[in-house]
Amino acid sequence: MLFVGRERNPAEDVAVAQRLKNLGFVVTNIEDRDVTIDEVKGYDLIYISQTTNSKYLKDGFMKEVAIPTVYVKNHGMYYLGLSSVEENTTVMNSKSIEIVDSKHKVAGGLSGKVDVFKEAGDKFGVSYGVPGKEAKIIATVPGDKKKAALYYYDKGTKADNGYTTKARVSFFYWSNGMHENSTDASWKLLDNLVLWTLQNG
Repeated sequence: MLFVGRERNPAEDVAVAQRLKNLGFVVTNIEDRDVTIDEVKGYDLIYISQTTNSKYLKDGFMKEVAIPTVYVKNHGMYYLGLSSVEENTTVMNSKSIEIVDSKHKVAGGLSGKVDVFKEAGDKFGVSYGVPGKEAKIIATVPGDKKKAALYYYDKGTKADNGYTTKARVSFFYWSNGMHENSTDASWKLLDNLVLWTLQNG
């Protein structure tokens, strides 16, 4: 796995990378400013951390990458045309998501409203995207079905702008600094989404 994050390897990236190693991945870290289409070659999975500076994704080079990718950064989905909103995509003072596809493997048996953070606060919350019609939505922001907190596009499906995905591309709802505030359910959802994304390269 290639793990993309901000320089100096923030504590949250260290914690998540260790979690992914525990799942069995060999994790290679790269700073966001160094990511290019050549640098991502040869990996089975790419993880774009929420610490990534979005300016390094803005040119859309990831459209040409045929490697399953997990975005914990809505901007990355927006630049691919997989979400129709770019900025202000975190619902603050929220600690829950709404599982809308409880039968999906990523849901792992969870259903309805699930607390994914231990506490709510005015500086963090549930991030979301507004995906197109070919996306598969697993969970939303409670009370707003248009705001998808967990969703993905399978390989070969189309964004509303016509872009066709070359591998599965998924989104996870974390905002910055959430590793210490996440519930066991939240971590398990991350595990499940990462493994699910890997299967559709």
